Amino acid sequence: MKKRGLISVAAAAALAAASLVAIAPASNAAAKTITLAFQGPLTGEEASVGQDELAGMLYAVKLFNAKNTGKYVVKVVQADDQGDPAQSAKVAPGIASNKKIIGLVGAAYSGATIAALPYYKQTLLPMISPSATRVSITNPAAEGGAMGVPVFHRVPPTDKVQGPSLFKLATKGVSSPKVFVVDDQSA
Repeated sequence: MKKRGLISVAAAAALAAASLVAIAPASNAAAKTITLAFQGPLTGEEASVGQDELAGMLYAVKLFNAKNTGKYVVKVVQADDQGDPAQSAKVAPGIASNKKIIGLVGAAYSGATIAALPYYKQTLLPMISPSATRVSITNPAAEGGAMGVPVFHRVPPTDKVQGPSLFKLATKGVSSPKVFVVDDQSA
């Protein structure tokens, strides 16, 4: 499952990088440097999530750079938000104010994403999250809805879609499904 998730993140990062690069003008001179940012938990209790997402992005960038030698070179600026909304609000202004950065992969969590959004919206910095799933970030009908429009994009479906879909998958072909919930109190 971890490998599948990493591949999904890599594909999303490649898609994000490719879509952002597609708007850059071609040049016959030396390779054009394109700067992207990564924001996520790189240290602390949630570091494994951020490190995996960053690894996926760096892999996609490596493939892109290898394919576009002499045309473009993508560089990645890293920002550690530790998965914490308060820390996210501290690192986001630096990313948003860096005029070299043309796109962002992150944040990993919905809370960190929401805390950073005002800065990214102010500068219209496009962002794509590999894992933020809160409905209200993009749904205008949800409480506090569509706060991420027009800059926020995501790879996974929202929480509203994930739960029912997983339930259908888990109970398909089961005549009398019994469901129980496990809560480790960590969220």
